[in-house]
Amino acid sequence: MSPRRLKEKRTAVLSLHFLDSELESRYSLEKERQTGVAFSCSCVVLFFTSAMETLIDPQLTVNYVTLVVGEVLLLILTLCSLAVIFPRLFSKKLVSFSLWIDRTRWARNTWAMAAIFVLAMAEVADMLSCVQPPLLVLNSTAGLTLESLGDGGCAQNPKHYSYISVLSLVATTMLVQVSHLVKLALMLLVTVATTAVDLYSWRDIYDIYDLIRYLEYRHSVVPSKYLMTVMIIVMMISFYHFARHVERQSRKLFLWKVEVHDQKERVFEMRTNNEALVTNILPEHVAKHFLGSKKRDEELYSQSYDEIGVMFASIPNFSDFYTEESINNGGLECLRILNEIISDFDTLLDRTEFRCITKIKTIGSTYMAASGLTPESNTNGYGRKEDQCLVERWQHLADLADFALAMKVTLNNLNKQSFNNFMLRIGLNMGGVLAGVIGARKPHYDIWGNTVNVASRMESTGVMGNIQVVEDCYKILREYGFRFVRRGPIFVKGKGELLTFFMKGKDKSVPNGLTERSGRPEPPISPPAAALGAPPRPSRRLSLAPFALTTAALGEETLASSASSSSDSDTGGASPPPRKKHRASAAEGAGEPGASAGLPAALVLALAASPSDTRTAAFLTRSSQASLGSSMQSNGAGQSQNQNQDQSQGQGQGQDPAALSCLSAAQNGESSSAAGAHSNGLLSGASNGAGAGSGAPTTVPGSELGSLKKKKRLSQAEEDVIRLIGQHLHGLGLNQTVDLLMQESGCRLEHPSATKFRNHVMEGEWDKAENDLSELKALMHSPNAVVRMKFLLLQQKYLEYLEDGKVLEALQVLRGELTPLKYNTDRIHVLSGYLMCSHAEDLRAKAEWEGKGVSSRSRLLDKLQTYLPPSVMLPPRRLHTLLRQAVELQRDRCLYHNTKLDNSLDSVSLLLDHVCSRKQFPCYTQQILTEHCNEVWFCKFSNDGTKLATGSKDTTVIVWQVDPETHQLKLWRTLEGHAYGVSYLAWSPDDTYLIACGPDDCSELWLWNVQSGELRTKMSQSHEDSLTSVAWNPDGKRFVTGGQRGQFYQCDLDGNLLDSWEGVRVQCLWCLSDGRTVLASDTHQRIRGYNFEDLTDRNIVQEDHPIMSFTVSKNGRLALLNVATQGVHLWDLQDRVLVRKYQGVTQGFYTIHSCFGGHNEDFIASGSEDHKVYIWHKRSELPIAELTGHTRTVNCVSWNPCVPSLMASASDDGTVRIWGPAPFLDTQEVDGFNENCSSMDS
Repeated sequence: MSPRRLKEKRTAVLSLHFLDSELESRYSLEKERQTGVAFSCSCVVLFFTSAMETLIDPQLTVNYVTLVVGEVLLLILTLCSLAVIFPRLFSKKLVSFSLWIDRTRWARNTWAMAAIFVLAMAEVADMLSCVQPPLLVLNSTAGLTLESLGDGGCAQNPKHYSYISVLSLVATTMLVQVSHLVKLALMLLVTVATTAVDLYSWRDIYDIYDLIRYLEYRHSVVPSKYLMTVMIIVMMISFYHFARHVERQSRKLFLWKVEVHDQKERVFEMRTNNEALVTNILPEHVAKHFLGSKKRDEELYSQSYDEIGVMFASIPNFSDFYTEESINNGGLECLRILNEIISDFDTLLDRTEFRCITKIKTIGSTYMAASGLTPESNTNGYGRKEDQCLVERWQHLADLADFALAMKVTLNNLNKQSFNNFMLRIGLNMGGVLAGVIGARKPHYDIWGNTVNVASRMESTGVMGNIQVVEDCYKILREYGFRFVRRGPIFVKGKGELLTFFMKGKDKSVPNGLTERSGRPEPPISPPAAALGAPPRPSRRLSLAPFALTTAALGEETLASSASSSSDSDTGGASPPPRKKHRASAAEGAGEPGASAGLPAALVLALAASPSDTRTAAFLTRSSQASLGSSMQSNGAGQSQNQNQDQSQGQGQGQDPAALSCLSAAQNGESSSAAGAHSNGLLSGASNGAGAGSGAPTTVPGSELGSLKKKKRLSQAEEDVIRLIGQHLHGLGLNQTVDLLMQESGCRLEHPSATKFRNHVMEGEWDKAENDLSELKALMHSPNAVVRMKFLLLQQKYLEYLEDGKVLEALQVLRGELTPLKYNTDRIHVLSGYLMCSHAEDLRAKAEWEGKGVSSRSRLLDKLQTYLPPSVMLPPRRLHTLLRQAVELQRDRCLYHNTKLDNSLDSVSLLLDHVCSRKQFPCYTQQILTEHCNEVWFCKFSNDGTKLATGSKDTTVIVWQVDPETHQLKLWRTLEGHAYGVSYLAWSPDDTYLIACGPDDCSELWLWNVQSGELRTKMSQSHEDSLTSVAWNPDGKRFVTGGQRGQFYQCDLDGNLLDSWEGVRVQCLWCLSDGRTVLASDTHQRIRGYNFEDLTDRNIVQEDHPIMSFTVSKNGRLALLNVATQGVHLWDLQDRVLVRKYQGVTQGFYTIHSCFGGHNEDFIASGSEDHKVYIWHKRSELPIAELTGHTRTVNCVSWNPCVPSLMASASDDGTVRIWGPAPFLDTQEVDGFNENCSSMDS
């Protein structure tokens, strides 16, 4: 340790204490190993002293009593000290008590004093019990002699007791952890007690002892009582000098230990920072190469790889977004968003499935990464490739493709949060590269080769929102279940024409290493279709087979297209272009190989019709002849009107409606073989009671069929909207309207198999419903879905049997059908218990079931629909769900929405966008409170929102009452007597008590009973304390307090100290809802969590600047920090990440308190040193309101927790302002704002 540091940590001359109080506290907490052994030395000393006294005077009864009593007491003290050394041998309570003694200085000193006191008192008791026996003076020829009439014992050997007292001094020096001043006090106790006995109680004994010696030796001697006294004092001084020397050396060793520990921490921190820096610059395996190399400056790192994947991903429309205008802070905001995007991409690399991917660099908004560069990928040519199959060798390339899809999902999520529309353009390639590190000052890891150039070209020639790959990548990645659309040959600079594909997503993984594939890539798009952006068409050969087979084949093709389209949303990737349902028309089949020579669908229907129905066949033949010379373009907006007119005219002409239904189904690729089904897929019996396949001799007008010749081709989005409307109308019971809508649009509400399944469920035909599941199995994405659906069906079947009293049938279902499924055995056990129900009401109550009927079956159907793809059966009440989501999204985007959320659609109007006016927001001064006569430092609403407490420099706390109707504040109570002023207030959870703290110089804390106005407790542990912050425990019976001088206490309502944490310089405190964790910001620019139960702490938030104050949201997830010179920061305490930095506020080194507010705590308010109050929406970094009115620094802002339109602010100008909505804002005016405002106020 340097002399300068030794001088800084100098000690006091007399007490040897460190002048630095923090260092002294650390030394006092320093634990000496085997401290219990020192206490056991007292037992040994007492034992040997008693043994010596027994040898001197065996008849001394007091000696045995003091031995037993003293040993028992010393053993108790020793065991309490040894428990912490051997924790497994003692109970937990004794170990905790021993640990408390070891860590608490005054308890440790008391324990040592008790041990020495027992030793000293045992010695004194033995000495006082010694009595001089009678003496007989004899005159003999040799002279006068003294003869004892009894056994002298102790009286004949008084000096030995003084020697025994020296052993007590030796025991005192063995207490290593005790201060030398305490040892001095203990030594003085032993010395004074022994000296007092020698000089007073044993005065006659020593005189007789000296007289006998004089008669024996005939020469004068120094009185023994004085000689023994001097001897004990000299020994005491010697032992004290030794104890002082030992403590001085111990403190010096402690300083060296602290210095070594600090140096080790600095070295470790420096090494960790260096390694982290190198790892951030270079890949991990390359960083290990340089960190572990002895000739790192002379070596050139390079490595060749044979099989790696390269990806370039750019955001082309970011350049349009980037501007350097003042509103974007000179482009800084744009760069911040780009940094968030790149950081989110980097975060993906921390996931386990992407461990083989290495980020190379970013160039502007372009992200470059590669797979297979890590050593475990084994792609550098040294591994034996013949030992690996294709799937194992290129697994890293599949991971890179998954990473590209994950990037798209991440960017979409960020777009939703930031309301942007950024899109990725990604290019992938695979092959060999050369990797290396270049540069001496700023080393850079990069890869080179033709593979990199082609990957870059794939990105630059790609299309936004798509992932473009070459043919080699396509052949490999399709084996991993990725779906592709062929783009065709494109010209690439320097490479000529390359065949490329667009990757659209990923299917479910195929078992056993993807050895067999069930799907194929989409066929090539013809040049005209590609130019128009049309989706690919399958090359299906149309034949003149019976009509049922033809339409069934077309129905399967449509279903496959819908299922393929719906699977994109499951993969998380971008969906392919919407595929239109293929119609068996002449225009569609004309350009396809293998199609009939321009035969229209009507001609196919005519050939498939029954020969006996001449009218229908003739009509269809005429329709086919007319369609051969017609164009298949859409007929405009009047199509539906003409069709409706023709339908009304043909109702009395005897036309057959079945022919119209068959024609509509054929044009949409739908099967008409399911008897009794409408064109929307629902049974006609459920809608109008007339079977479509009944064969009734009705007529269809020719004009109606003729209007279908030029049916408009609908996009996928339009078909989805029609299906949603149809489902909603069907739920309202408008089934005929649904039938007409499906016929005119040519759409299908759901798959025919799903329709059968729905009707069988609703009619309770459980066996048929189980058979329908086998048909639906091929349409499901998850194989386990069938088991779950079957379980739900059988459960309903079982309950209905029980309700009908068919116990045997129910038992057969339970044993023979439900149990063999081996699914959800816990639920099966519960179902078996329903067999004991005595009646149907008891069954419905225990099972929480509505009973047999439409209601329970409808709920069952809603559960079953969740397992079916939306192309087969729409999710229940899908339109209602989308509308509710739209309303919620508009509310989320509304900057001033400050009312209670109502998810019901009946509470809003769907005809207008949701907009809240700024005049409904607490931006206007409603009241100015001027009762304080000096600076107001703090304000806080009570938890029930009925009171406001304000603390001021004028030494008073004023409690205000909030009127529940007018929201006006009236002075209710004044609490006086705070000598240093009030800088912080805290309400108890039940608002019964209020704690007031002062500034840094205040060592007192006031606990007021607000209801009675009485001071319950005035707490102060020491005049040197600084209690500036306080927080209540959720139970309302304890609180924690602390300050910047190292105090951190936990106390009860009476001010009694329950626990403390030494050496924590507290700036602000908060108790979490778990009742155990206390958050404390300290002078190390951090927030740590402290647990007073198990005495553990952990770091949660680390800032780069001092944290002046902080507050936590109600759910304990978010923390709002006021950081010196930085402003207001929002942290996520669970993920321990910085969420947002709010702009506008001026924050220096004044303590300013911010707060959460509004309904659902969606807003943040803070004071500022520029005399303003700033309000932000939680998701926006820019303020939505700047409130003026104060003339000096605004120290604190408090939002009423029960009245979201009420807010208070306290300022150094001596006033408290109450903020609320604009005055004189009546209901009609509010409605006018909501109706007329088309954009939100800024």
